[in-house]
Amino acid sequence: MYIAALEFGDIDLVDQCSKQLCKKFPGSVRVRRLLGMQYEYNGEYNLALDLYDTLLAENPSNLLVLKRKVCAYKSKGDLK
Repeated sequence: MYIAALEFGDIDLVDQCSKQLCKKFPGSVRVRRLLGMQYEYNGEYNLALDLYDTLLAENPSNLLVLKRKVCAYKSKGDLK
């Protein structure tokens, strides 16, 4: 539901889901990745990239986080 809410721009639902997920699963990599997606949606690409770097430092083989990092760079316009 979180991702669908992001895609449709329902920020109130995104915030509600985010609070519930953070409360139920504190420190979860999946929840932090979703938070990074919210940063991307808000145009806060540097915050998203910092978060993804932190997650990759914890687990360099996390391909889902690596893919999000690539998406953030592409959205930012950095196609290197």
